[in-house]
Amino acid sequence: MMVELFCSAFSGAEYAKNIPAWRKGRKRAANLGQCFVCIDPAAFGTGFNDRMSGLVDMMRNLTPIDPSRPVLVAGEPEKNTEKNYTAEGIALHNNLIHNLQEVAAKLKVDPLKVK
Repeated sequence: MMVELFCSAFSGAEYAKNIPAWRKGRKRAANLGQCFVCIDPAAFGTGFNDRMSGLVDMMRNLTPIDPSRPVLVAGEPEKNTEKNYTAEGIALHNNLIHNLQEVAAKLKVDPLKVK
């Protein structure tokens, strides 16, 4: 709710289900808003790192609804995806690879390394 408030209500953008679906023949611009907030935790007192570590550990140690899937905290799904991409590479369509190789040749830079 807080993210929705910052990114839509404060910015004048659409919110919640008023945002048109991405892949269903959208007929109008999405009118998405963004908000960037920088906070210095030290401005609110000392010990932030310890409290944050404690909170993250507490969340990770919750009993998962599905025992085969651990509880994750914000950023962990993205870190897991990055690890997979680093290990396995990123699947790209052949046409995109071809176009990128052409651009690299025109710019005289090293071509994309393809497995």
